[in-house]
Amino acid sequence: MKDMIMYAEVFDHTLFMHTQKRTFKIKKSLHKFCEENKDFYRIHKSFCVNINAVKSVSQKGVLLLNGTTLPVRKGEVKALKFVLKNKIFSLLFKENVVK
Repeated sequence: MKDMIMYAEVFDHTLFMHTQKRTFKIKKSLHKFCEENKDFYRIHKSFCVNINAVKSVSQKGVLLLNGTTLPVRKGEVKALKFVLKNKIFSLLFKENVVK
């Protein structure tokens, strides 16, 4: 498995990309990064999460596959769950079409 970007975080005007193994900085706004990457979803003013790395979503936060928990805006919980359900549906549909 390649070292996937789990989430992006902006702190003190710097964008940090967190992978399974390391963290690195890039020069880009969080807003622009999330817009350019279809598998990422903005869950908080400071965080954008890779929907492929999400294990569960609750009012308390987003739990990632690596055990990291990120905060989520209250208004984003329902929307993120909808995005995740659509992702699962599209994967199932795609799998059935290929067979």
